[in-house]
Amino acid sequence: MEELQALEAPPVRHGKPIPIAGTCHGEPLTSVIERSFAMSRARDLLSGKALSCYVANYLGCPVGPWIGKSASSYYTPEMKAFTRSKVTIVEQTEDRVVADVVEADTEQIYNDVLGEWDDANSKYVEFPDEVLARYTNVSRYTLTRAGYVWRISDRKSPFKWECR
Repeated sequence: MEELQALEAPPVRHGKPIPIAGTCHGEPLTSVIERSFAMSRARDLLSGKALSCYVANYLGCPVGPWIGKSASSYYTPEMKAFTRSKVTIVEQTEDRVVADVVEADTEQIYNDVLGEWDDANSKYVEFPDEVLARYTNVSRYTLTRAGYVWRISDRKSPFKWECR
């Protein structure tokens, strides 16, 4: 979703801005992505309720053939999973897995790694195991299988999470 988010841009034609009719959270759109393109990519990883939730949280509001953001709205989940998130399986069947997944503040995650910037070495450093163990905020994910493909079909979060 973050890769799709990075593709959002102000709409232009021949190097000039194109006004987009419509709003997101009551404000004019400032950047957009083509809806058909974004949804086809998102459907590769998401299904069910999770699809609309992830689109709303990462990309913004659907407006005609676009999905777009407004200037003052913040579009990234408050919390999200990271590469070494602790996962506890709650329920598992052949075609469905429900799991509690530890999440951290999105601002602390860079390229899916939870850590911090090391000014002395000019690089992002992943937290060691003892620091990761202190993170206990959890969202419940449901993954479902269709054929050979697993997709996130739901995420129940106690954190800020918009679903449309």
